[in-house]
Amino acid sequence: TCVFLSPSMFALHNLAGTDAGTVVDGKVAMPPCVKLSAEGLEAHGLYLVDNGVMLLLWIGKNVSQQALQDLLNLPSADRLDGAKVNLPALQTDLSQRTCNIVGRVRSERPTALPLYTIRQGGAAEPKLLSLLVEDRTMSTMSYSEWWNALSRQLA
Repeated sequence: TCVFLSPSMFALHNLAGTDAGTVVDGKVAMPPCVKLSAEGLEAHGLYLVDNGVMLLLWIGKNVSQQALQDLLNLPSADRLDGAKVNLPALQTDLSQRTCNIVGRVRSERPTALPLYTIRQGGAAEPKLLSLLVEDRTMSTMSYSEWWNALSRQLA
């Protein structure tokens, strides 16, 4: 239930050189969660967001063609904005680790979570940006500001 209030976001482009996405002691090692903020999204990055209802794969506008090929077996992300996809099981490190991470997340939910792609700057991007609860808007507090305010009221 906590994931409904504060989704989890993982940087998939930073998996190399870590145990994340590999099986360690019979369990898939998860990458660390990254800050739920648009300012932390790197244009060359790939991010997986789990909001408890669906998985979103954010694809930065400068992500390498090789990364797209290794993960999705596609030369570009042009037609992927808002598309529901199934990750292909490819014989690449990025594909295998990402499939393991997605599999673990799905195994921890009562129903299979669909996976949608979101391109940076695409029409579907506001769906992901609305989940970045650590961003402050003109009319609301950021997530951390809200928690601090709540703590002060309860003290």
